[in-house]
Amino acid sequence: MPLIKGVLEKALQESRITRREWEVVLEYATLTGEVVREGENSHLCHLVSLLEGGEVTVEGVPQAEILRCLAVFA
Repeated sequence: MPLIKGVLEKALQESRITRREWEVVLEYATLTGEVVREGENSHLCHLVSLLEGGEVTVEGVPQAEILRCLAVFA
């Protein structure tokens, strides 16, 4: 299942994602040691840019915390 694509699509539609979706994306992209599947990298970059710009929020997570976590993608 294209995990990041699904979260990105929801983010584009609703301008928000849940805390759990956020945690799963972070884990998938940084902690599992699993390589992000081909094609998913562009979805990840798009989602990261939306989160950085504040166009998409994460329920219950302050923007400062989102930005701190996104530093791993810099």
